[in-house]
Amino acid sequence: MIRSTEDSRAAFGLRTGPAAATRRGTPGGSVKSNSSQLEVEADPGIQDKRLLLYEPEFANVLKQTERQGNTASVVLRQAWDGTKTLRTLTKNSPACATAAHISLVGHITQQELQRYLSQTETANGFANRLKFPRRKLLWHPGG
Repeated sequence: MIRSTEDSRAAFGLRTGPAAATRRGTPGGSVKSNSSQLEVEADPGIQDKRLLLYEPEFANVLKQTERQGNTASVVLRQAWDGTKTLRTLTKNSPACATAAHISLVGHITQQELQRYLSQTETANGFANRLKFPRRKLLWHPGG
């Protein structure tokens, strides 16, 4: 079982692109506006750029990619294609990660995969970057 901790390289719950990028952050800073003053917060970034995303319910990820404005699929495709710097330009909290190495382990049934893998995700290459191994069922509950 993979457990997520504050300094861990494993995480659950991929829902958006910024979530993937911020987990492998780059040193820098963020600017906050406090009335008429600007306050800069230092961000030391992360030395180890490896991240394992574990999704025991991968159908949820596929459902989220269909939501308007969701960038999870885009950020993962860019990471897997070797894009040196991953960026999300969200209005309130832009994220950046350099040299990120992102792996994904997900569990899904064949029926859920057929139902939730959209034509868009098939056409844009998201599905091409995933490996769907078939397991031989050795035991069936109730029989």
